[in-house]
Amino acid sequence: MLKVINLKKEIRNSKNTFEILKEINLEVKK
Repeated sequence: MLKVINLKKEIRNSKNTFEILKEINLEVKK
């Protein structure tokens, strides 16, 4: 059970990182 919660956290964190990278990319292109 704990592993599942940790996995969900990891997925959310990686998703957030991806969003941040996309935003940085947009800033760089301007």
